[in-house]
Amino acid sequence: YFTYAPRTSVPLSTKYHSYTFIYLQNAIERAIISAHTGTNLSYGIETQQMPYPCWSSDQFVKSISRMLPLLMVLSWIFTVSMNVKDIVQEKEKRLKEIMKIMGLKDSVHWFTWFILCTTAMILTAILLVLLLKFGKIIQFSNIFVLFVFFIAYTFATITQCFLISVFFNRANLAACGAGIIYFLLYLPYTIVINYDAQIKTWQRVIACLSSTVSFGIGCDYIARFEGMAQGIQWFNLNKSMKPNDNFTVLYC
Repeated sequence: YFTYAPRTSVPLSTKYHSYTFIYLQNAIERAIISAHTGTNLSYGIETQQMPYPCWSSDQFVKSISRMLPLLMVLSWIFTVSMNVKDIVQEKEKRLKEIMKIMGLKDSVHWFTWFILCTTAMILTAILLVLLLKFGKIIQFSNIFVLFVFFIAYTFATITQCFLISVFFNRANLAACGAGIIYFLLYLPYTIVINYDAQIKTWQRVIACLSSTVSFGIGCDYIARFEGMAQGIQWFNLNKSMKPNDNFTVLYC
């Protein structure tokens, strides 16, 4: 269980006091001690909550961490569809076979498509990082770590486009199918977030095979580090802020 702030709300967070359990426990302990020692305890007991680490109360960061993955999916559906359509259209017109006859290797062919797709998509990712950082939405995180995170998401989405293009032979059908598949691959993210306490590490890792799910989980963890007034940094990329949690941002 994870919370962005200390549990200070009465009576829900102080049930031991509010529901008199601690008083009953103290009375029973005193009675047992008196029965064994034959003396009455005259001293009182003072309790104090455990200290909580430094934290920042920013509900907007928490909200944007849930909305940003969906907004990225919706904004890139058209781009993904067009990328897949162009790749399949080249295959549909047999241009790839002609280039093979001319001596073009498959590695060069796919690397060329990678560069073309990256040019269009990476500008959006860089602009978004600048807006998040200099717009004071994400204040504590290292901007270069954010760049790496968003660029990795861009590269993963492009390779996902390549994978989707393999299953189609018609360009128009590929464009429609790619948009639908790209959105459907986002849906497991809602399950992972809503059942965060029940989902195991290996299940999260499998879910992160989808670039959209990986991006969403990464945004959620970045928001949690922001809530600790620490932000995502190079030194805590392989650390988790939740107890008994082996999943880190590196998996994303």
